[in-house]
Amino acid sequence: MTVYAELKESELKGLQECEDEMGVLLVAYKRPSPPAEVSPDTLEKIKLLEEETGLKLVAYE
Repeated sequence: MTVYAELKESELKGLQECEDEMGVLLVAYKRPSPPAEVSPDTLEKIKLLEEETGLKLVAYE
């Protein structure tokens, strides 16, 4: 199972500085899981759901 990392204040500050510098959003996970390999049909369904919900979705194994 993938869960968000619990960051110390100093770690969080470092990530926020990096986000500001790079202009990106970083998400820290406690234990990374590999992305799932999905069929083209499944990928299309995920993309449609992203469009409908305005969310960014990642499929994990």
